[in-house]
Amino acid sequence: MKRFALFVNKYPLSSDDSWLSTDFAEFFAESGQKVYVFFNDWSGGVKKISRKKNVIVFSHPSFASCYPFHVIQRWFFSGFYSLFLFIKFRARINVDFIQLFSPVFIFWPVVFFSWLKGIPMRLIYWDFFPEHQIQMGMIRRSSLLAFLFLVIESACVKAASKIYLMSEFNIEYFKKYFNYKDDTKLFELPLWSKDSLENFDATNFKKIYNIIPNFNKDSFNIVWGGQLAHGRGVDVMQKIALLAVNMNYDLNIYVFGSAHNFDKLAEGYNNIHLMGKLARDSYVSILPFFSAALISLDLSIQMPAYPSKLLDYTRHALPLICFVNEYTDFGYYVNFYNAGVILDAHDDKFIDGALMKMFDNDMLLAYKLGSRNLFLGRHEISRVLGSYIEV
Repeated sequence: MKRFALFVNKYPLSSDDSWLSTDFAEFFAESGQKVYVFFNDWSGGVKKISRKKNVIVFSHPSFASCYPFHVIQRWFFSGFYSLFLFIKFRARINVDFIQLFSPVFIFWPVVFFSWLKGIPMRLIYWDFFPEHQIQMGMIRRSSLLAFLFLVIESACVKAASKIYLMSEFNIEYFKKYFNYKDDTKLFELPLWSKDSLENFDATNFKKIYNIIPNFNKDSFNIVWGGQLAHGRGVDVMQKIALLAVNMNYDLNIYVFGSAHNFDKLAEGYNNIHLMGKLARDSYVSILPFFSAALISLDLSIQMPAYPSKLLDYTRHALPLICFVNEYTDFGYYVNFYNAGVILDAHDDKFIDGALMKMFDNDMLLAYKLGSRNLFLGRHEISRVLGSYIEV
């Protein structure tokens, strides 16, 4: 049996909500490991100790401060509170290692303390910090802040005893970005999710009619979920909607999420339906009723990306309609498992040809099977995390 402390700034505490961090902690708790979560709650919350599915969670709010200082406070100093809690309970929990997700910068005080005390640190690295924020336009590349972020993030990364990345492209980019030389500490670890199709009733349309009263089960219905922005869903969604009208396809796109000027995104498109935000359990419960799912990476981002929304879609066997660029190997896995189509956002004829494949019942069935196989073969939690503790 292993004992470890997981430091996160996202950990849903509601019984009907989950994320990668909760699935991770609960998987190991259910397998007999002792898991202690130190939850740095940026959304507010209160300081408390709770238990969720055999996981002990030490929650604390981020320090309160006024804009614009709250940005600096959160990134540079909120990790101290997590460290103070860890030190307070360290003798009682006596962990074998600490576990962090990217960006590790948030918990740099914890990293320094673990290095000082010789506590092994494991790191699961997703988005590259601060490069991702720079390319998204959130931080100026030439700023002092970007320099400090990169220097401290690099130091924290190199303090890890083992580092896990989502795919081969991510491993190669990681080595170049951080000038990382020790291949023996790098491992591939795909995103994970629990399976949840056992009790699904495909004939019970009442569930989706309660949320979408005018849902036409005989149409080709595409779901899009997440945060919309130009370059990350809006453009390609509108292009598909327009092509469907021009080609006389009976197609609808249902959008769940948020965006700037959200209500204006469907102006002029009768087949785009804006549903707004929906509780996660309700959203996930209706996914199997859709014909396909739309995934669009931010095509301006020149680094590997692997969207977590894929987990919900493939778990429910939804064929994927994907817009990707050459910097990610996400499309390789979609093609390898025949889980859907990879599209070029700049080629309307190619998009039209791909949509025609989706309207072929035999092809659609093959994509459904491929999508499910992608989940089971690469992302099902026991397959991904089954040997994590022993590695």
